[in-house]
Amino acid sequence: MLNIIGGDNSGIIYGALSVAEDIKNDISPSKFLNKSENAAYGFRAIKYDLPWDSYRHSEALYLHTETCKDLKYWEVFLDMMAENRFNVLTLWNLHPYTYMISPKNFPEASPFNEAELKDWQSLFHGIFKMADARGIDSYLMPFNIFVSPEFAKAHNVLTDNLEHHHIGRGDRSAIIKQYTKECVAQVLQEYPELDGMGITLGEAVGGMTPEQREDWVHETIIEGMRLSGRKTKLIHRIPLSANLNQECIIRSKLTPHSGGY
Repeated sequence: MLNIIGGDNSGIIYGALSVAEDIKNDISPSKFLNKSENAAYGFRAIKYDLPWDSYRHSEALYLHTETCKDLKYWEVFLDMMAENRFNVLTLWNLHPYTYMISPKNFPEASPFNEAELKDWQSLFHGIFKMADARGIDSYLMPFNIFVSPEFAKAHNVLTDNLEHHHIGRGDRSAIIKQYTKECVAQVLQEYPELDGMGITLGEAVGGMTPEQREDWVHETIIEGMRLSGRKTKLIHRIPLSANLNQECIIRSKLTPHSGGY
């Protein structure tokens, strides 16, 4: 008799994967020995930059858009993650909300009709559910400060960055704060299988000090998490600069042959 015992669902999954790997390596089940394994890292993540509304403009980034909209691709990708013991998937793009929801109080922000939005929602629900089934936590990682071009035009804010360049001024308009906060809350309510949110303080925040950037995310993303009414995990990415511009001023005293920073 073969027993697989795990401390949680992930433990059962990893135990089953270990058995499958032994069989794949031509080890007969009759020769299995008792063994116990623990994850080397409790948090082992993949940073995945989605090709739509990507943080940089390049054909190399847009090339696989249709592939990344195919749930069969994500099934294979998430299987690969589980087999290699990755337990966190972080999805990054500049402004993810309008791909996932039609903002209740800001419907003018949506670039999609009902059928188009339903397709996007099926994609994200499918990704998150498949990740959960494999013991993989999923995080949504937006950048700051962005709104949809439709929202920008409707409210005459951030009209100087309709193409979403990742270097730009930080617009702290009250309506953008309200919109962002409500989008975060609604996404978390409509996607209960999404495990967490992330904050990044380094894009489109020109003219803001690190303290002002931190205040902004507390008033928007973190407040939206609170208003969602559910527990949510958080990834906090530190500011990339210590002054009012967005250029990374962190410098390393590494030798020419040492690693990066």
